[in-house]
Amino acid sequence: DRYSRLVLAGAWEVQNADLWRRFQAAAQKVARARAAGADMPPARNKLEDASSALLAPLDGTCNEARLLHGTTPGVVLKILHDGFNERLASLGGLFGAGCYFAEDVAKVDQYVVGDAPGAQHGALHGALYADGGPPGCVFYVFVSRVALGVQSERRAPCNARRELDEIPGLAPPTRYHSLL
Repeated sequence: DRYSRLVLAGAWEVQNADLWRRFQAAAQKVARARAAGADMPPARNKLEDASSALLAPLDGTCNEARLLHGTTPGVVLKILHDGFNERLASLGGLFGAGCYFAEDVAKVDQYVVGDAPGAQHGALHGALYADGGPPGCVFYVFVSRVALGVQSERRAPCNARRELDEIPGLAPPTRYHSLL
């Protein structure tokens, strides 16, 4: 299995105060949907089981989960500074525009591109590496706190959409928060 041979090249804990405030506001909105009667089964996954002893506890009122997001070197600093932005996502995704997360590194591996010493990512290398560059070919994966809220299950592709359907029976009308 190729994923049993992965080696951690580095890990950084990133806390952006502005993004954290935005996340907390979104999580409160999700929690209000739960209080209004939305069914929100808990989102446990194998990543949470592995990381619960190492990282801060998650908020069950907004169905928070710890998930992975793989990306390319060219957007790492944008994500660190501005967060994940579904408005910039391509409509070409199988389930529409959005920020895609997974619990399994094998899935996010499909979206990463290697970064190596000497690659044209000087600002990124300066921000992350004391010696100015990665220690070899590295791939960037974010371990993220994600407020999943009320999840919609969709099996058929819906790649021309930017909005999820409304949650049936909820007043005021509220859209699903995530797609499982």
